Amino acid sequence: MSPTPLDLNSGVIIAWNVPIEIKENWNVASVNVYRSNSLNGGYSLIQTLNAVNNNIPTEYKDPNGSRKYYYLVTFVSAPPESKESSYHLTYFYPNPNELRYIYILKSSIPDYLKTNTVIGEFTDYDYLIGLNLGLQYFNSYPPLTNFTLDNFPRQYEYILIGTALMFTIVSRYLPVSSRDWTYSEPGGVTMQYDRGSKFQTAFDLIQKMFAQYITLIKMDLSIDNVQGFGTIPLPLSLGGVIPQGVLNVLSLFTSIGR
Repeated sequence: MSPTPLDLNSGVIIAWNVPIEIKENWNVASVNVYRSNSLNGGYSLIQTLNAVNNNIPTEYKDPNGSRKYYYLVTFVSAPPESKESSYHLTYFYPNPNELRYIYILKSSIPDYLKTNTVIGEFTDYDYLIGLNLGLQYFNSYPPLTNFTLDNFPRQYEYILIGTALMFTIVSRYLPVSSRDWTYSEPGGVTMQYDRGSKFQTAFDLIQKMFAQYITLIKMDLSIDNVQGFGTIPLPLSLGGVIPQGVLNVLSLFTSIGR
């Protein structure tokens, strides 16, 4: 019976994606799950999951695990080869707080992007990547901070959502933008498919917009949490709502790939 990501009472559920080269070139018989206390070494085999009816396992619940551990998986081909692949990364299912952020991101991204057949549908893992990149983007602004998704100030969540949207979309569209092309005929007719410039324009506008807000927020959070700059009129509502101007800039991405 497959584990369920809704079971939060004990252990931890990990998941992974099957690489394209494994899907296309391997007859996978099983998946080995490894665990370690350290990122760079000390991994031990804790479970072997068999592929049933050509369905390669993509998740496992470690009843004695937690997020403090590091997990890797390998793929094992059927006999007579019986060879084991190199290590591949895993990820944790979102916790309730991460699911809340993901829900907000899903409702903010235009449907055209979420159903684009060129890049495929956005997964929860894609949203988590965007969230963590957005969090690092915020923390790296001086003065440096060390917020996590669990303790990020609720009154400033709109800025985290905005930067997460930017990174979520960009990380999925970067491979697509590299396929731009130019076509010309001897008669002088030229056609250019340039999604890269649209990308750059949208990214620059969003980054410029958020930079000024993050600077003010960092000032507001400084000096031992004393609200010494609370009277500075911020150009955004602090109610946690993403400004319409930000969403208008993000809508530039809807034209990419057409």
